[in-house]
Amino acid sequence: MMGQLKGRISRTQSSESIPAPVTSVEDGDEKDIRKWIFETLGEKDPSGELALVLKDGQILCRLMNTLRPATPIKINTGKFKFAAIENVNAYLRQAEQAFATPRMFEPAELQDGDCQRELVLLQVLEHLAAIEKKNKA
Repeated sequence: MMGQLKGRISRTQSSESIPAPVTSVEDGDEKDIRKWIFETLGEKDPSGELALVLKDGQILCRLMNTLRPATPIKINTGKFKFAAIENVNAYLRQAEQAFATPRMFEPAELQDGDCQRELVLLQVLEHLAAIEKKNKA
């Protein structure tokens, strides 16, 4: 499913070892990634904008815990911004260790306002696509 995504994401440069920034995502890409996330988790897809659904980092942590259950992430269920940043940081650290996936966004970027949300979502989608690809390998 997400292997198909790679061909539809526009990049500013192409390199397999160092992902380039994503500049655009077609409408179906977000739906494909969203479907993969919640099928992998075995959870019902909550309604709402994906960037807002992922904002607190809890779904990202649960996804990583599902993909790598031997090294689970402790999820901070607090409602404050620091808890969300802690969760996203934990997800990114685990992704770097388990999948050798470089950071494509910073945790605080998911917390920022609407002006950056689309760009950050593109980076999150690309990061998840890289993880899904490496998880299949």
